[in-house]
Amino acid sequence: MIAPASRDAAKESRKPRPEEIKTILDEADNRLGFTLILSGSTHEFARNFHAVLHYDDIYVQPVRKHNAPATPYGWQPVAPPILRAFCSYEFPFDKIDPNAEVSLIIINPQGGEAELFFDLSRMR
Repeated sequence: MIAPASRDAAKESRKPRPEEIKTILDEADNRLGFTLILSGSTHEFARNFHAVLHYDDIYVQPVRKHNAPATPYGWQPVAPPILRAFCSYEFPFDKIDPNAEVSLIIINPQGGEAELFFDLSRMR
């Protein structure tokens, strides 16, 4: 979550302030976060994407979700333009075994899902 804050601060030609970083870290305590970079053709294509975490036969909903509008990517001008959106999801870590295998399911509101597998014991 610090990376998006740094990106936003850079757009304002500044570095993130220490109080901003502390707030982000305090809010992220006991949460498992994922940031997705999705490509699409309109600025709002990712607005209604959703993600759930599948763990031990339960589906955990995110406690925080942020789907930013897509921005142009790559050399300009490109026709049609390539747009990418940064989507972030945070899940309560207290409901998940830190050594478990989980899957992140990304749900496209227009149909379709993608499933990504993670072995949390190998991520430190």
